[in-house]
Amino acid sequence: MYVNLICFKKMEKLLSSHFVLISFDRCTYPYYCPANTSTMLSCGGGFMPRNASGLRVSQESSCLRCEAGTYRPSGSPHLRCLACPPGYHCPPGTDDHSSQPCPVGYFCPRGSANPVACPPGSYGNSTKAELLEECHPCPPGTFNHLYAQRACFPCGSSSISSQGASSCMCIGKNRAFQHSDGSCVCKAGYVFYNELDFKSSNGDSDLDCQPEVSKRCGTGQVRLASSQDCVSPSEHSCNITCGAHGGSLDVSLGM
Repeated sequence: MYVNLICFKKMEKLLSSHFVLISFDRCTYPYYCPANTSTMLSCGGGFMPRNASGLRVSQESSCLRCEAGTYRPSGSPHLRCLACPPGYHCPPGTDDHSSQPCPVGYFCPRGSANPVACPPGSYGNSTKAELLEECHPCPPGTFNHLYAQRACFPCGSSSISSQGASSCMCIGKNRAFQHSDGSCVCKAGYVFYNELDFKSSNGDSDLDCQPEVSKRCGTGQVRLASSQDCVSPSEHSCNITCGAHGGSLDVSLGM
């Protein structure tokens, strides 16, 4: 066994008793003293000393890890972990806050454990941002539907937007804006006719879309779901859809 005491303050040789008495100093807060050491050690970076009773024999038992949003440098004169400064984020056990600057597209208020993403409709273009106000609103004619973006996306030629938009507004009526490519396509059940009078439902345009009106099918006919054409079940071939083995038309589904 060993005793967690820091060593060798004095020796007294008692000649009459023929033994040596050695007295020790107890290892005290804020230090700890592993076995067989003559040096008091300080808690490492990212840790602070634990002020508790009992023997101080190791960093595990004598030190506490800094909580998220705080830090403590190695050799710091401060016995407590400090709040992470603005513009930085400090995960648990942070030693040097300067190694964790707030990344582009985020902001980090004082005491941040993790960066906070700039919200949709805005973007961040600098590191070490401290406030939400450093997330800039998207300019008119652009949009951003995602978090933590470095820039905004342009609206297409068929749409417009105001400042701070998370989406663009289609110029043509009954159209839906597509975030993926900035196009405006007709909503379900609507079509439009282009300059050559061709009907379409999925093309990008600033022209209005109108409800698709299908002609009335004759007696005994079925409307195909894919083309809206009217066909006679007995005469319709499913080979194109079903392959060489063929198939039969489901009159309830039109396919």
